[in-house]
Amino acid sequence: MWRPTYGTILPPLDETTILLYKKFSNKTFGELRMLIRECESNQNKIYEIAEEYIKKEKIEQKVNSIIDETSFLSEIRNSLRKTMEYYSRDPYVFCLLAISQIEGLFYLYCKDMGCEDKQLLSKTISGKVALLRERKMLDWLDEDYYTIYFPIFRNRLMHGIKINDEWEKKACLILIDFYDALFLSQSKRLRFNMQESLMSELNENYFYRGMVALYAIYDDVHPRLIKSRDLIVEKYRSNLIKDIEEEIKKGKTDLLYCLKGFAGSLSLKIKSEKELRVKMFQNMKMPKNKIEKWTFLAECIV
Repeated sequence: MWRPTYGTILPPLDETTILLYKKFSNKTFGELRMLIRECESNQNKIYEIAEEYIKKEKIEQKVNSIIDETSFLSEIRNSLRKTMEYYSRDPYVFCLLAISQIEGLFYLYCKDMGCEDKQLLSKTISGKVALLRERKMLDWLDEDYYTIYFPIFRNRLMHGIKINDEWEKKACLILIDFYDALFLSQSKRLRFNMQESLMSELNENYFYRGMVALYAIYDDVHPRLIKSRDLIVEKYRSNLIKDIEEEIKKGKTDLLYCLKGFAGSLSLKIKSEKELRVKMFQNMKMPKNKIEKWTFLAECIV
């Protein structure tokens, strides 16, 4: 979640201020105030700042690293790479592609966090950003930017307005937006990342609470992680059942309300993983014992 390192910034803000705060949040309050004054007297100053920022922070390298190394993005990796290839080759084409990719990334994040296609397809980029803000992925400044200012540039570009502008300069600003959108793929709030983190821990060592969390999300595991899930379940199934039995006997577990109906079935032979999950979580949907499995998963990840 974006948050200034130097304190709270209160809305409303003018366009220049929002652009600078949004794109250069790593700068101090004093540096930003100075940049705002410089941009007010020189409209091209923001492009110079962007070029300097991209070089100093190695934004191109960071973008490529995220694209190449983030498994969440693997299904769209080739299109993301092709987009970056145009950054130096044809900045105008890069802007066209990157703007589309940014909205596509926000769509993927919303989808990952449980939003339905029917809900998302009817929303503009500002609507998707609003959903991500509700889920603590973005802040109010992001919503202001993507509701008011980003669409203006997008519409001008898509409609061919000011098509002969200096696109190298515009591409610098869009690259920063592209990087910020890609960086959200690292968020620990994304369900894919939570699942991947849990399975990574379980691949290293068995732990009871982690296995209970894995069974809680068993049917909602991302397709790319199903093989890993099945290997972990096969490896630790007997350990889990033994631990459940011990926890029930002790009667001290904070997960006992999920396992109430399990005690009487321990002497039975459990034939399938579905049967095991039903017995473990048969009280899960009752109002008194309701458990939100993604929150539960987040709490289980070390």
